[in-house]
Amino acid sequence: MGRDSGAVAAFARPGVRPYRAMPISVMLRALTRGASWSLVTSVGGKGRRMYARVVVYTYQENKAELEAKARAGVIPIVTGTPGYISYGVMFDDDKVVSISQWESEEHAKAADAALAEWVKANTTMKSETRFTGDLAWLELASS
Repeated sequence: MGRDSGAVAAFARPGVRPYRAMPISVMLRALTRGASWSLVTSVGGKGRRMYARVVVYTYQENKAELEAKARAGVIPIVTGTPGYISYGVMFDDDKVVSISQWESEEHAKAADAALAEWVKANTTMKSETRFTGDLAWLELASS
């Protein structure tokens, strides 16, 4: 994937401004800066823990139709799953990358199972790579 080659649709907890359909580097800069420069907090190590789920899918469906269908079906699943922190999707050529953060490993694995079931029942996407686990570190902008 080249720099800024993927569009991102990101969703976060209520009260957090969503960033949609923008290059990943722009989204990351916006998330770390907020409305202006902000302090950055580390997550991981011996302090606070956070868990992530990353899945790379291949797809052959119409991108716009797939995105609309996924938004309608997936957002209620992730926002309704305990431990939800954030969720984002990136499209790049014939790949879809699903990225989410969770409060615990159990939450991440529960979401992974629910999302895998939804994908299998509602799309032709195939999981190419799947990771669920403890983030070694993550830098977050403070509010």
